Amino acid sequence: MTKYHFDENTKELFISGEKINIADLSYELNKEIGQGANGIVLEGKDPLLERTVAIKFWLPYKNQRKPDLDRFRNEIQKIAQLDSDKIVRIHHAGAIDDTYFYAVYEFVQGETLRQWLEKGQQFWLRCSILEQIYHEMRNVHKMGIYHGDLHDRNVLIKPDNSIKIIDFGTSFFSNTEKSRQRETDLLLKTGLLLLKQEDEKYNILEKEILKKSPPECVPCSMLRLRNVIEDLKSLDGTLDDDGTLDDYSKSRIMFSLATDVCESPFFNLDNVFRFIQNSAIEDTYIEIFIGYVISTCKDNINGLYDGTIKKKSLSSENIENMNSIYCKWRRKYLQDLNI
Repeated sequence: MTKYHFDENTKELFISGEKINIADLSYELNKEIGQGANGIVLEGKDPLLERTVAIKFWLPYKNQRKPDLDRFRNEIQKIAQLDSDKIVRIHHAGAIDDTYFYAVYEFVQGETLRQWLEKGQQFWLRCSILEQIYHEMRNVHKMGIYHGDLHDRNVLIKPDNSIKIIDFGTSFFSNTEKSRQRETDLLLKTGLLLLKQEDEKYNILEKEILKKSPPECVPCSMLRLRNVIEDLKSLDGTLDDDGTLDDYSKSRIMFSLATDVCESPFFNLDNVFRFIQNSAIEDTYIEIFIGYVISTCKDNINGLYDGTIKKKSLSSENIENMNSIYCKWRRKYLQDLNI
């Protein structure tokens, strides 16, 4: 038997077989619009303000018969802190008979990320959604908050292709190892869904290494991955443009690629470099990439930043040196994160 049931005819709500007293709520309940591991969401209406709202009722946690008060407070307090147009806003929260908890949120007109992706979306649109998600999650992490359940049903895409992140129901203030690992895994999985075709083609992200990293590493890495893929698509002529690159564009792409792989050392540099070499770009521009990566990684390792970038010839010795120092920079980066 399901934990919850809402009868649209009688407007009765049952949780774990028990009828919940919702008669005193100052909201009209219309229909079920969502369900999850820890709650049911109904569409309702605020009769005073005449606005549609979403009302979430919490389910008992695991083998508990009643929901956990501390767990409820955690979610509500966190969402109340997140004043962003990319995160669903909360209007009101309360309890029914001091037993069952509910919260009233803004109603969002849209579809889940999963539904949106199933329709097939252009690269630039998927990149726009990715940027919105990970810029927002980077801000959330700076507040010491994890979402905890950021999968493709907890991101809504509105008709104008802006996002709303919903359901911080399994998020945590605490930095327990379990919550950190879950945050990392889901952040990575959601981003790779948005770049699924490109990830399969280029395979340039060291996913297993990133999985072992703190959640705070993932937003930056996904944003950098998006940049690197766009640059590689420009080089191989598969980006949505005319496919021609002038000298300035070639130099810019090399600097951009080198900056991104050095800022987030979770790339498979061999694969990135292989795609660069297989493109039609001239050697003189590839030498910019080699020199930039070597110089930047040395500066990062030594903590010295003189801004000097020198081109390096396309020799096997320089390529080997580039790969070696990039790996050293990654090790130092991870050591600084206590991994």
